[in-house]
Amino acid sequence: GGGASLSMPVDLTFYSDDGQGNWVQLDLDGTLNASAASSNDMTLSTPGAVVAGSNADFDVINATPSSAMFLAYGLSLGSTPVPPLGITLDVNGAKQLGGTVVTDAQGSGGWTIPVPAIASGVTAYLQACQLGRTSNVLTVAIQ
Repeated sequence: GGGASLSMPVDLTFYSDDGQGNWVQLDLDGTLNASAASSNDMTLSTPGAVVAGSNADFDVINATPSSAMFLAYGLSLGSTPVPPLGITLDVNGAKQLGGTVVTDAQGSGGWTIPVPAIASGVTAYLQACQLGRTSNVLTVAIQ
């Protein structure tokens, strides 16, 4: 989230004369307003290996600050619409993993998830999401 904005008063006059008696005057007077969204994308990562039978940490940065965030997983890439959030996940048959997290004032948050012992050798695809936003898909090979 975030971005930049500009509001600047403008009072400019341009003159042009072609030397043959033709001239033009252009006056600009007012306020120049501009804005741009931040290029920082919502990013999901894990700081270490995901090992069956232990806990795994998953972190998100650049999410919408002070907002609910969800973690989803699936066993293949694909498409899962989530109409209440106005998004489509890039994970086939995605299911919620862990509880809802509220991001901090900087748009960061995360989960500590217990990984079942039976999951050893499985590849899972995880994606974080919020109202109107999704993160990258994180591919996790469970050891």
